[in-house]
Amino acid sequence: MLAAWLFLTRRYSLEEIAGNAQRLHHFELLSAQTRRWARKQRRQDIIDEVAERQRALKLVKQRNDQ
Repeated sequence: MLAAWLFLTRRYSLEEIAGNAQRLHHFELLSAQTRRWARKQRRQDIIDEVAERQRALKLVKQRNDQ
């Protein structure tokens, strides 16, 4: 899951993820799974990265909705 999340977030911009329903669904699903794995592994760096990407995506979605 981590590899898939990393690929998705590095291959596509946040605008591309927000603008595509399937990518957005995968981003949300993989973010939750990656965060769960990172907690078990005590990988705060990954937890922080996932949280930052989620916050940034939320801002992109809000901007696009206006």
